[in-house]
Amino acid sequence: MFTACLTYCRGLKLLPALTAVALIFGAASVFSGGQVLFGPEKMRLAAGNYVPAVVWFNFFAGFAYMVAAIGLFRHAEWGAHLALAIAVATVMTFAALAVYIFTGGAFEARTIGAMTLRTGLWGVIACVARQGILRKK
Repeated sequence: MFTACLTYCRGLKLLPALTAVALIFGAASVFSGGQVLFGPEKMRLAAGNYVPAVVWFNFFAGFAYMVAAIGLFRHAEWGAHLALAIAVATVMTFAALAVYIFTGGAFEARTIGAMTLRTGLWGVIACVARQGILRKK
């Protein structure tokens, strides 16, 4: 069923749209993470109980998102591999966040939502890139 869905998505040429999403999402991640990490105190206060390790990961991952978007746009194999690496790193960061939360660490509920979105998005991008780029070669 999942493979059929991905084949269908490839047929719709979903990769260019996901490439644009990755680029925009990357820029937004760098901007928002940079605001919390390097911006004025009011930005850190507005972020509430943010988890610094997650914010740093998302900040640096934003640059990787934009590089991956370039590779996906060019239909380069390395772009598909980078998308998979981003997906795996995001899952690992989400797991570390879960451990942090279950051991009593302070957090914002929106962090869980954001990490769920990132994990799902990069899982889909990696799968579609695999179908659209790696399977062609």
